[in-house]
Amino acid sequence: MMLNIAILSLGSAVLWCLLQNSFTPQNFVVGLVLGTIIGFLVRGTFPTQASPRAVFSPRQWIHAINYTLHLMKEILVANLKVTRLVLTPVGNIRPGIVALPIDVEGDIRVTMLGNSITLTPGTITMLVSEDQDTLYIHTLDIEEPEETKREIKDSLEKYIVRLGH
Repeated sequence: MMLNIAILSLGSAVLWCLLQNSFTPQNFVVGLVLGTIIGFLVRGTFPTQASPRAVFSPRQWIHAINYTLHLMKEILVANLKVTRLVLTPVGNIRPGIVALPIDVEGDIRVTMLGNSITLTPGTITMLVSEDQDTLYIHTLDIEEPEETKREIKDSLEKYIVRLGH
C-alpha cells in the first residue's frame, strides 16, 4: 500500500513539474505533497491481489510500452483516415454501430479497451454490456462490420490482453 502511494507521489511530482514547465525543488515538493494527499484519498482503490513483484515485472513494462506505442500508432492512422473522410466529397461517410465481443476480463482492462477505442478518432465506445462481454462502438465510417471488429481485436484488444499476462 505504501509503495503504491510512494510511486504515485513521485509520479505526481514529476508530472507537476512538467505541467509547470519548471523543475525546481519547490515545484517538486508541491507535486510530492499533492501526490501523497491524492494517494491517501484513493488508497482503497489500489489493487491488493497482485504482489509488487508481479505489478512491476520487466515483462509487464515491456507490454505496457508496446501497448502505448501501438495506441499512438492507431491514433495517428485513425487521424489520417478521418482527415481523408473530411476532405472527400460529402456522402461517402457510412456511420454505424458494431457489437464487439471482447476477450479482456476485469474492470480495468475493459475500461482500458473502451477508452483506447474512444481515443482513436472516428470511434467511440457507447456501452459496455452488463456481463462485460460486449462493447458497443459507434464508428464514423464502417464499410464492413466484421472487418472493423477484427481490426480492433487484432490491434488494441490483443495488446491489452497481453498486459494481463
